[in-house]
Amino acid sequence: MEHWLLLTLAVLVGVAIPFVFPYRMIAALFGGFYHNKAKHLILLTRNSQRAVEWRIWSYFFWNRLMGKKGHVTSIDTGSTDDTLKILYRLKKRYDRLEVIKLHPTITVEEAIESCVGKHQGDKEKMVVLDLQEVDQETKKHSA
Repeated sequence: MEHWLLLTLAVLVGVAIPFVFPYRMIAALFGGFYHNKAKHLILLTRNSQRAVEWRIWSYFFWNRLMGKKGHVTSIDTGSTDDTLKILYRLKKRYDRLEVIKLHPTITVEEAIESCVGKHQGDKEKMVVLDLQEVDQETKKHSA
């Protein structure tokens, strides 16, 4: 009888702990490796369908794990692949994701300044990450 009681208690503890405290356990184990201090991430995208979803997902995952609220603004500079479709799909999932399709008359620098100016009052730490794919012509000449 005592063996069944001990076995039941061990199973309950072994099953309950991972379900009750998953975020705190992961944060305690891996929190020291997370060095992102940015509260606002600005992504520059063009034909970056391979990288954009992972970057956005991991940013929001780690911020949620650390108990922080982050904001992502993605500025697309003329993608011809599925980057915009991916961004609009992610926008439905993450309410703090803003997608901006760059107008041809506006430069990238102006778009970044506008974005920074809009969130300047928050006194947030911002990081600009360039995920733009390099043109094939540039690759050929630089090699």
